[in-house]
Amino acid sequence: MRKIYLAGKRSTALKPFLKGFDVTDIDPTENFLPKEGSVIIDTVVGLNEVTLFKSLNDFVDSPAVSVHDYDLLLHLKLLKKLGKIQDVVILGIPRSGLIQVIYTQVIKVLTSM
Repeated sequence: MRKIYLAGKRSTALKPFLKGFDVTDIDPTENFLPKEGSVIIDTVVGLNEVTLFKSLNDFVDSPAVSVHDYDLLLHLKLLKKLGKIQDVVILGIPRSGLIQVIYTQVIKVLTSM
């Protein structure tokens, strides 16, 4: 059973629809270490549809000015730099749109992996 991590309020709205997966809500500001082969679902700014990212290099770094700017991407990049993870798979979901449409896209991607 594939491990799915849900980061943020938008992605946790998908939890009731993800039966058959091992789903865990996460807070990237806590000590979170993803399991190898897992998928992280999170909102990604600028997306119009669900998109699969297979590398942290697919993202543009946001400026980190203070500790309040600590986000999932920064956390994962730090884990990679420390050698605690190789790379991760992130399923990006749009910030807006009908959750039923997003759910359908998410399931399509997850079942094709």
